[in-house]
Amino acid sequence: MGRTYLGVMESTMTLQDIWYQLQKQGGLISTLGIDGGLEDGVVTGRLSIERPHTGAPGIAHGGAIMSLLDTTLGGLAMIHAFKRQCATSTVEMKVNFLRPVQEGQTVVARATLQSAGKSLMVITGTAEIESSGKPVAFAVGTFNLYPMDKILARRNPPAPTQTPDPHPSQAAAVGGT
Repeated sequence: MGRTYLGVMESTMTLQDIWYQLQKQGGLISTLGIDGGLEDGVVTGRLSIERPHTGAPGIAHGGAIMSLLDTTLGGLAMIHAFKRQCATSTVEMKVNFLRPVQEGQTVVARATLQSAGKSLMVITGTAEIESSGKPVAFAVGTFNLYPMDKILARRNPPAPTQTPDPHPSQAAAVGGT
């Protein structure tokens, strides 16, 4: 039987499975409302800028745009990692912000694999205002590849062993009994 990641069999995992499982977990992706998938063979992410995403009044916070880009680039990294039966995570990411995004606008990010080595991938991405196509940010991310067993071990740590209290009489004295 194959191993699973985020509740889905590795061998049958699609990008839609990844997005669904990540959103279902809760966490930042669902909190921010980031949605994604494949459009014409390109990994995309989408975020509608609402008041909680703003920094300056009416303007998207850079962290919201960075999160969208990291999630989108990470989606592409996962596709390539899973093909190699590996997991992945962001090592570093640089973002150039090009123009502000107004509250009420939707930002679309797209990711492109630039290089895939033995243990690292370099992925670039652009974010643009959906209605106008105007670019708002450009990102370069480095993602590592590591054995799937490492992430599975973190998700299912061994049960802690109980050790007897070496000073039971002190615990009773503190409690006043």
